[in-house]
Amino acid sequence: MKEITTLLFDLGNVITKPQDASYAEKMRSILAPGLSQERFLEAYYARRRDYDRGDIDYRVYWSRVAEELGLPVPEDRFEELRDADLKSWFNIDEAMVDYLREIRGRARHLVLLSNIHRDGVEYLESNFPWKDLFESRVYSCEHRVNKPHAEIFQIALAEVGERPENCLFVDDLSENIEGGRSAGLNAIQFVGLARLKSELADGYVIRS
Repeated sequence: MKEITTLLFDLGNVITKPQDASYAEKMRSILAPGLSQERFLEAYYARRRDYDRGDIDYRVYWSRVAEELGLPVPEDRFEELRDADLKSWFNIDEAMVDYLREIRGRARHLVLLSNIHRDGVEYLESNFPWKDLFESRVYSCEHRVNKPHAEIFQIALAEVGERPENCLFVDDLSENIEGGRSAGLNAIQFVGLARLKSELADGYVIRS
């Protein structure tokens, strides 16, 4: 059993449920009604990293998605696209939030570590009081670096003053898990709350 003091959690597909398909469809219908959802999502994700890293704003992001699809820039619909995008990702898993409340009393530190753009940060910080369960919230756009790069893990550890071997990182993406492990953290790939509880119980002791 490994002793840990600090847990770092991803946001998307861990604390939130998977992207709401109805809002994803709304984005496609606004920007690319003549194209398939598959083609739309290819362009949507292909241009995402610069946005999440804070290098561009939502207007530039959606302009680049349109250009990727060979479509006119939707200058009169930027705000609609931004709002549908935000709502598509913030479908909160309340069972996960309840678990965070429970585990907060056992751990020394909880850290939120998310690849997220400035609009998402503003939306999260303004609308969800559970954010305060996290002693530290490390957002990619504020540091201009995304997971899985080692630098963002180093930033997160420095904020709480912990060594990587004392920490457990939880994320749904294998590439981010590999990045966390390369930075020296313990890591669990998230596939559901029941599995996370089981893996924690079987492999770790949480110390405050």
